[in-house]
Amino acid sequence: MPQETDIFDNILPLPYRVISLIVLGSWLWLLTLKISNNVGINITSLLKIDESPTSTNLTIAQIMHNHEKSSINISLLFVTSYIIFTLFHDQNIESLTIFDFLPLLTIMAIFYTLLKPNNLGSKRLLSSFKRILKGNIDQSIRTNDILLSDTLTSYSKILIDFAIYMCHIINFETCLPKSKGSTINRSCGDSILLESLVGVIPTLIRLRQCFIEYKISNQRNKTHLLNFIKYSTNIPILIISLIIKIKKTDKLTKIWVLASLINSTYSFIWDVNNDWDLKFFQKFIYGKNDHGVLRLKLHYDFKLFYYIAILLDFQFRYIWVLKFSPKYENANLFWNFLSCLYTTEFGLYCLQTIEIFRRWIWVFIKVEVDFINMNPLEYRKDHDSIELDSLKD
Repeated sequence: MPQETDIFDNILPLPYRVISLIVLGSWLWLLTLKISNNVGINITSLLKIDESPTSTNLTIAQIMHNHEKSSINISLLFVTSYIIFTLFHDQNIESLTIFDFLPLLTIMAIFYTLLKPNNLGSKRLLSSFKRILKGNIDQSIRTNDILLSDTLTSYSKILIDFAIYMCHIINFETCLPKSKGSTINRSCGDSILLESLVGVIPTLIRLRQCFIEYKISNQRNKTHLLNFIKYSTNIPILIISLIIKIKKTDKLTKIWVLASLINSTYSFIWDVNNDWDLKFFQKFIYGKNDHGVLRLKLHYDFKLFYYIAILLDFQFRYIWVLKFSPKYENANLFWNFLSCLYTTEFGLYCLQTIEIFRRWIWVFIKVEVDFINMNPLEYRKDHDSIELDSLKD
């Protein structure tokens, strides 16, 4: 491992990176709740929390308060665990110690805090997890299940990191900082194809959900079929990556690039055209566009946000091209950072963080679209008039 990787491992070991990204996701969801509430999007109505049979007229303010409390608690768990590890872990001991189990206990405590059965939000999250992990989807709360299962796809690399951490423990190895030698054995579990098997789980969940929805529509709704195909384009990438890793050959690199290009292009167009219902690609897809670049009804008044979202989604969908960026001896700091994204643990952590932020932006517009579709008649008239005026300009 390069020296900078060892330094980063010493600062934030693998299991604590997993925890940090779980905590980040919790805070970003809280921010989504607060911003949505401020702009008039009723999350409780959209996710149908207020229609739950166990609901006690829980308001959005109560939901935000409960989740903010949970986010603070899991942050304290993370910080406390990390401080204990930093103060007492001895890097000279290269065998498994009690400190290897400390992050696991922290993760268990975090999930208990988020899923504890004494409040409605946690009950909904737990029941949703149970359902989507089986690949099922509840049509009555479809937005709820789609948001959670799609977010799980963005956490696929983090699930892999957790699996590698558990693999170390099962094999009585440590992946915590050591005074000598490499910290993480990324080949742990290769004999059972651990990385591939864990990484494909979120994709398989979405594939099954799309297939179920296609069957429910009596095979009439082609959107679900096309969505199924979209997630299917991720499978060749995983298979080719596995072959390259096992055979240790670069002969399939061009095929991998082609598969990645198809997947990224399909996913990017789907994000913008289907999930966000923006009209950016309609002229290319349907040969006409009567609604401008965006769409007739926009809930967020800040139009620049939509353009920024499209640009960022494009950049993040194609960020894998940096895997092939050349290295230069006298390159500047920014270029060195880009070239290390796929070659160091620090770079991989940055990619995972970027993907979570991409998903966070995706959620904002997805929530907006579903809210507009849920309230076609009650939607604010001033938004319509603003958009009609803009079309006349």
